[in-house]
Amino acid sequence: MVGKRLDNTCKDFNGELFSESLDSLYNFFRECRGIMRRFPVGRIKDPRQIHLGVLINRILAKVLRPFLEKWSGRYRSWWATASKDGSPYEVQKQFPDCEQFMKEWAEARQIMREVETKLAEQYQLVPLD
Repeated sequence: MVGKRLDNTCKDFNGELFSESLDSLYNFFRECRGIMRRFPVGRIKDPRQIHLGVLINRILAKVLRPFLEKWSGRYRSWWATASKDGSPYEVQKQFPDCEQFMKEWAEARQIMREVETKLAEQYQLVPLD
């Protein structure tokens, strides 16, 4: 979700298979929805209230869902028909919209990194860095 720890720009995708990373992102999305079912935001009287459910709802609605809706189907559709000559790491770079895909993915990672930092501060968690 946040990229590699030593990558301050969140733009280092080396060693990642995009399809597996998209699977992880979708699984995270699904887990968040499970949390939302257990702790529904609808029960919160004031949506401006600091509540983990409100934060998760915003992440899903404004970051993860738009990214997955835009890119997961496009990439997977392309991958299904792409020539698989060579390393999958090299083949995936041939995705026609790869530059924009990586740019938006890095932006999503940066947002998630900021959320991670805020959660660590709010709940006084040990920093992962």
